[in-house]
Amino acid sequence: MDERIMLIIESRIIYGFDKKKLKEEYNITEIEWKEIKSRKKIELHFAQEVFLILKIEKLFKSKIAQDKDIFQWNKDAKNKEKDKKNLVFTEYCIINEDGGIAEEKAKEFYLDVKKLYQKQSKEKLKEHLTWLVGEKSINKDESVCNYCGVSETVLGVLYNDESYTCKTKRKRGAWFELDREDASKENNKYTKDNMVLCCYFCNNHKSDVISVSDMRKYFGQPMFKFLMSKYDYIKSKK
Repeated sequence: MDERIMLIIESRIIYGFDKKKLKEEYNITEIEWKEIKSRKKIELHFAQEVFLILKIEKLFKSKIAQDKDIFQWNKDAKNKEKDKKNLVFTEYCIINEDGGIAEEKAKEFYLDVKKLYQKQSKEKLKEHLTWLVGEKSINKDESVCNYCGVSETVLGVLYNDESYTCKTKRKRGAWFELDREDASKENNKYTKDNMVLCCYFCNNHKSDVISVSDMRKYFGQPMFKFLMSKYDYIKSKK
């Protein structure tokens, strides 16, 4: 892979896919721009490295949208002061008084989530998710859900199967989502030390009321077995 092109692509998330800023920063030629401007072409040529960048960008935008929704909720005259909610993504994005974005820390977010992918490998989590020991369908270096241990490879197979009945209406489930380990009122923000990667199913199930230890202890292994049984069935048909 061309390291210069990879660096430029990586920077797309930092500059919000702004052609002018990228061209000024890296003195990009028109030929290079044609190579990196298409998302489909990027995924085709640079596969997993770039797919990670695009996934993190999607997570970043979704959390900004979440804070904007909270901001609008708080602004609504019908919602009393006691009903107002705390913004959850202020570590990486500041919403101004008009509801616009005053500051974005996309680079910091990207680097923090990238480290999560590295930190949450099967090899590093198998001590806590003991049912992963001996599981041959997931490689030791693959990133896994923080609660059940399923990989994005498995999730992708489930999501893309036409007959799969667990597909969500909001098109979630193809890859990992962000969860706050501690979502209590005092510590409900997405921060470097309070966010993990997990599958849609665990994220939806855990909500904001189940602790990490209880989620793993009572729901982790059954969820893993359920998802892997669906995965094995789909693979057996091919």
